[in-house]
Amino acid sequence: MSDEAQMQAHELRIRAVEGAVEKIADSMQQLVRLEERHAETRLGLDRAFVAIERRKEENERLAERVAKIERDMPGLIESRKWMVMGILATIGFVGVGLLALVVKH
Repeated sequence: MSDEAQMQAHELRIRAVEGAVEKIADSMQQLVRLEERHAETRLGLDRAFVAIERRKEENERLAERVAKIERDMPGLIESRKWMVMGILATIGFVGVGLLALVVKH
């Protein structure tokens, strides 16, 4: 091969290498963008999991409170019935007493 032919062959190889390097650079840029998106997605998922854990803890506390209220509710209902009956009985006695006074005069 002549020097000129060798030179052209080297130029072709250099152009091919330059093209490959450009493609690699483009691919690296795309990879960096994907990595950034992945990092943002990961942070978003982390925030979501933290929020889920907080809600889970709140739900557990609410479940405990509801269970306590459900345990205490029958007694409270019974107490309310007795108080209402006591108040009505007191009103009835006062009414009968007033009626007796009115009838007496």
